[in-house]
Amino acid sequence: MPQALKGVMFGGLIVSPALIHLALFHSRSHTLPFALLLVQLGIVWFLFSGRLKPRNRALLGLAMILVLGVFAWVFGSASIAASTGLTHAAIQISLLSVFGSTLAPGREPLVTQIVRKARATPPPPEMLAYARFVTQLWCGLFILQLGVSVMLLLAAPLSVWSFFINVLSVPLVLTLFTVEFAYHTWRFRHLPRSKFVDIVKAISAERSAAVKKPAAS
Repeated sequence: MPQALKGVMFGGLIVSPALIHLALFHSRSHTLPFALLLVQLGIVWFLFSGRLKPRNRALLGLAMILVLGVFAWVFGSASIAASTGLTHAAIQISLLSVFGSTLAPGREPLVTQIVRKARATPPPPEMLAYARFVTQLWCGLFILQLGVSVMLLLAAPLSVWSFFINVLSVPLVLTLFTVEFAYHTWRFRHLPRSKFVDIVKAISAERSAAVKKPAAS
């Protein structure tokens, strides 16, 4: 797939939750939220099933349609909001498992792996310890998002819950990334800096490696 098209699709995946929220609670259209949800699910299927065997890829698509149908039957008019909640929870749990699994004994924390690949010289022990803490910090954010989502779902209006999972979720991630990057740059200012493009390449390399592992599924 061309990188430009992949970038557009990832961009669509990022903005689609906010668009779905706006369509649900600030639009009179009944078809627009559903259409946006289908686009979002289609992008998810297209981006993350490419390395599966054709049969498993088709089964994944059918499973997504089945889940959407079950949600429509169980939740009725609130099925779209429920579907976005399921998507948000699945993303947070997946990221938590990716980051958290690397904190197990005998494994190298994910952020430590990224730091090693982004730097031209071996990182000092102090930076490695900090990278482990940052991996734990990201795990904390994913747990926090799941916890707040459950509390709002139980105690707040549906529109407030939807605003949190669909509109605030991505800015929270971007805020943590920006603040941590700025602090990391200041704390280790005495060491040679990694270029931002090298960090992005290292993150992309780790993501590609993670995707290739289940390729045999």
